[in-house]
Amino acid sequence: LLAEDKIDMRKDVPYRFGTSIEVNYNLENSGRWEDVLGGRIWRLSIKSENAYSINLLYDHFRLPKGSELYVYDQKMSTILGAFTYQNNKSHNTFSTSPTKGDVTIIEYFEPENVLFNGEIQIGSVIHAYRNIFFNNERGYGDSGSCNNNVNCSQFVDWEAEVRSVAMILTSGGSRLCSGALVNNVRQDLTPYFLTANHCLGGESNWIFMFEYESSGCGNSDGPTYKTVQGSSLLANSSSSDFALLRLDETPPESYNIHYSGWDASGTTPATPVCIHHPSGDIKKITFDYDNA
Repeated sequence: LLAEDKIDMRKDVPYRFGTSIEVNYNLENSGRWEDVLGGRIWRLSIKSENAYSINLLYDHFRLPKGSELYVYDQKMSTILGAFTYQNNKSHNTFSTSPTKGDVTIIEYFEPENVLFNGEIQIGSVIHAYRNIFFNNERGYGDSGSCNNNVNCSQFVDWEAEVRSVAMILTSGGSRLCSGALVNNVRQDLTPYFLTANHCLGGESNWIFMFEYESSGCGNSDGPTYKTVQGSSLLANSSSSDFALLRLDETPPESYNIHYSGWDASGTTPATPVCIHHPSGDIKKITFDYDNA
């Protein structure tokens, strides 16, 4: 995989951090049920030897009202959820973001007298062979010296736009891209998301991770739990390498998200600016001092 990545680095493809392992784990053939007060709980522990992190893709996902799904690592340093019926999608698929280490645990609570029994089937386990999340020892040098941490004081003028940018887990949850929420003319906060055409593939299962950034000017890991899942492709072009998506879930107010503006007047900016996650790094800002 690392040898393949060296070849990929010479191509215009998203940065890879993991590999997908096909599985077939569901509520009937895996895990263990336990009766509890008011309902029952199903737990499944998955180990992928020596993985830096694990994330999961569900090829069938449908939860009844009142149920809750959590995903967490063995030490419970990362707890994702609760996911509920509000996370159900019309395409009945789902994905969850990485948890630290080579063991991940799924816990599902289903109350008594639900309208239907929950349906959870895990189709892919993403084994991370690169330690890009949860790694305080990382030097954060992969992105290059021209990329600056977004929360340095000299970049305060771009604070709003910074909040619109997210890292994307693409291509079956094993590769990374960047993009930004953009507003529309009505300014009604429809969750349109602008990214690159070369990132496309399986966007219904993409995970959008906001605020993965250092809290200050120095290097430190950012939070990885501020995510939404799933999107639909609205428009794209390979010649200009753009893709416009609509997120399946609106980011909650607690994420403090900004919707960036846009300008179709044709005016060329004096100093183009890029806010992104180069090589899967924490969020960076880069300036081009040669006019576009």
